[in-house]
Amino acid sequence: MGGPFLVAAVRGLADRAGWDPLVAPWFVIAGFALAGLAFASSLRPDPRDLAVDSAPLAGTRTRPPRELFALPPFRVALIVTAVSQMSMVAIMGVTPVVIDHHGGGAVVVSTVISGHLAGMYAFSPVFGALIDRWGRRPGLVTGALLSASGAILSAVLPAGAILGVALFLVGLGWSAAYVSVTAVISDLTEPRERAGALGFTDVLSSTASTVAALAGGIALELVGFAPIALTMTVLLAPAALLAVSLREPAPGRWEVVRAT
Repeated sequence: MGGPFLVAAVRGLADRAGWDPLVAPWFVIAGFALAGLAFASSLRPDPRDLAVDSAPLAGTRTRPPRELFALPPFRVALIVTAVSQMSMVAIMGVTPVVIDHHGGGAVVVSTVISGHLAGMYAFSPVFGALIDRWGRRPGLVTGALLSASGAILSAVLPAGAILGVALFLVGLGWSAAYVSVTAVISDLTEPRERAGALGFTDVLSSTASTVAALAGGIALELVGFAPIALTMTVLLAPAALLAVSLREPAPGRWEVVRAT
């Protein structure tokens, strides 16, 4: 969340010192990466060992991907993941260009993007607590609706402080959706299946990001910003309806699990 401001500060210091201001921030990134490596290497115990005890599951078979895809909550979770990620990246990726077009400078861009990242991550514990209390389905629906509201707002008023609010809502929606999706997949998978299922979700999310980043730039050049945001809203609406159609009698308990 503070990264954009840190980069701006490093660039300023590098410029005054006579260094290349475009190169200096990369050394900061390397430093943080090494610090992250040190933290990960010292992590004890392995998070896997904190998972649900899999001893009672000894002898049970691991379901192939097609059986997991056959579960409606699993499929809807993947759809929500892809659409939420695509809508977020498509809008966020071109926002700095839009801000610059409206006369905003680097500070405005940094502030808007930092607010967006705050929406993505700062409220994750809150969403986690809420979906444990009220259910994953409301989390999926809320995530899609928040992202859609941010997309509509950015399409209607793509300038000034309103755009910052819109990007914050898009990030908030992504957070609600992603936390809920992770919970859904964890509900539906056994410990031995979970890592692969969540890994596939991350691959799907990254692929959606790649497509959205490329398509967003091309679309901005061809049709402008508002059609991009409205298109993302159109994609988010069916995802929300699919989530509404799921049956979750209690938080984390799906009818399809009992039927299986």
